[in-house]
Amino acid sequence: EPLALLYASETFEDVLTVEELSATRGGEIIHLYCNDFLFGPTINNAPCPVSGLRKVCSGSTVPKDDYKPLYYITCGNNSYVGTDTYHFAPESPDLTFKPHICRNETLLIRPTFKLLGYFAAQDCAELMEKGYDNKICTPLSQSPSSTNSQVPSHTSKPSILSSETPSAKRTLSNPPSGTSSLIPSMNMCAFQKTGL
Repeated sequence: EPLALLYASETFEDVLTVEELSATRGGEIIHLYCNDFLFGPTINNAPCPVSGLRKVCSGSTVPKDDYKPLYYITCGNNSYVGTDTYHFAPESPDLTFKPHICRNETLLIRPTFKLLGYFAAQDCAELMEKGYDNKICTPLSQSPSSTNSQVPSHTSKPSILSSETPSAKRTLSNPPSGTSSLIPSMNMCAFQKTGL
């Protein structure tokens, strides 16, 4: 006897309408904030304390009337924000849609899909080609590092040794000097098209 038949009596199927889902699982409010290159969320009316960011659109974690699922999709070095899950799919003369393949990429490059929530379709259009950073509204001083720091401290006698414990603050290195360095720099704008 197939194993699936043993569990058949324990399964059930149910369909919830948008109204039932909203009433029973009200969801959370999502606000999307952006700067010139990146965007990211806050949940439940949490403020975005980072200066230079502006609120673009608001949505929900559950479906609502007139809201559509909004995705952040990457294919190789390209990214897209919108409701079209076929945005990067190759055109097909036989009308076979293949969202699991990236147009103009090798078959080794596969798209990634991140459901951002449910939003009014055009409210978030400004984000269409921005990169996603889920920590964009987290101030740098509140983002602990999980690795030992290789960045010299800002004292009169900088150390070149790794710290014993992770840094309590996420730090940015100084702007590039034009010379090679063993210390990697952190460029916040580098995430624009990579989706990392």
